Formats: sequence, C-alpha cells, structure tokens
Amino acid sequence: MILEAYDGTCSITGETTEAVLEACHIQDFVNEGSDHYQNGILLRVDIHRLFDKVLIQINEDYTVSVSCKVISDYYQSFNGNKIMLPKNKNWYPSKEALRYHIENYPKKRTIGTV
Repeated sequence: MILEAYDGTCSITGETTEAVLEACHIQDFVNEGSDHYQNGILLRVDIHRLFDKVLIQINEDYTVSVSCKVISDYYQSFNGNKIMLPKNKNWYPSKEALRYHIENYPKKRTIGTV
C-alpha cells in the first residue's frame, strides 16, 4: 500500500527501482494497527537504514535533516530538501508520528542523532 501511495518512488531520493524500495514505519511496528498510510513512508533501503538509526530524519514540515555524523556529500545533498508526498493528502505521513520519531528515537538508539 505504501509503494502504491508513493507511486513507487522513494520519497527522499526519487529512486524508482522497486527492488531497492521499502515501506518504512515512522513509529515502530507494534501490531496491525501500526500498518497504516500515515505511519509509513517509502524509502530506498539505504535511506531506510539511516532513518532507523536516526541519521536522517523527516521534520514536521516534510523537510529532510541529515546528521552531521553522516560525512558523505551524497547523503548531505538531501539535507533541507522537501520529501515527495503522496497525491492523496489523507496518506501524508503523520506530523505527530514524525515529531515522536525526532523526540524519542535518539533516546532509544545508541547510533547517532541529527
């Protein structure tokens, strides 16, 4: 459903090769109720890993923040960019979930913060 919502395109990089795209939970998967459009975003596999490690974050205004711990110029080039959003506004990532991810995940993870 997330693949379809984002028209098969990574919301950060614009990648369209389906084999490297993953539906990413913004807040951790708890149960089937966690699987809904507003708690998901389509990301390329490497971006997904960086998001899970809180080295890339998506802000409530849908801009990307890349941690200074990510020294790659390639990944830093996404810093400040707006993400691609689904056509259906009801499927936009939840701003509350994004805020929760920013506020709580650095405390849960030991690898990096933005």
